Amino acid sequence: MSVQMEVLHAYTLEGEGGLLDSIVNNNDEIKRLATMLMRLTKLLLKKKMSPEEFSKIVEKYDNKLQSAIELRELYGKMIQEESLVNAKELESILDDKELITVRKKIGDMGDEEFRIKLAAVNWDINKINQKTDHLEKCLSLIQSLPSQIGPEDAEEISRLARDLIKDVKLDEETKNNLTNNIKMIAKLVS
Repeated sequence: MSVQMEVLHAYTLEGEGGLLDSIVNNNDEIKRLATMLMRLTKLLLKKKMSPEEFSKIVEKYDNKLQSAIELRELYGKMIQEESLVNAKELESILDDKELITVRKKIGDMGDEEFRIKLAAVNWDINKINQKTDHLEKCLSLIQSLPSQIGPEDAEEISRLARDLIKDVKLDEETKNNLTNNIKMIAKLVS
């Protein structure tokens, strides 16, 4: 796990709602930034701002949108890695439970020892299952972003950008950034 992922992992898994809250906030930020891009583009097309003003403002939103999307991807990777760790832990714990049961059956373990070890193993299984449920909720939340933005919003952004590139003289860097953002948003929605 990279240092960035370790820091993210340590931060987001703290507290019951840590990761869920972080994902909700990031999804909201992506939606807000996509909406701002649409609004700015409409203002420029209506000639309520100059191409220079548009370029300056959009650059800031471009960077924020890119960071939010990268964070979303990091969350997804972290959840997948954590899910794999959980699956391996659960497999190991289930092997331990089977071993305890076999030892009891062959008389290698007394009733009291069996009861204590079985309770501990069952507690571990319960904790792993709770963690797995939490990670599944988080993954579901990440995967819900496309339905929150909606294909109609992505289509509108795409249409506005085509009109913008066709009708307004923008510097090449702004055109490229705008095109890249549209592609990122379309990828999120698809």
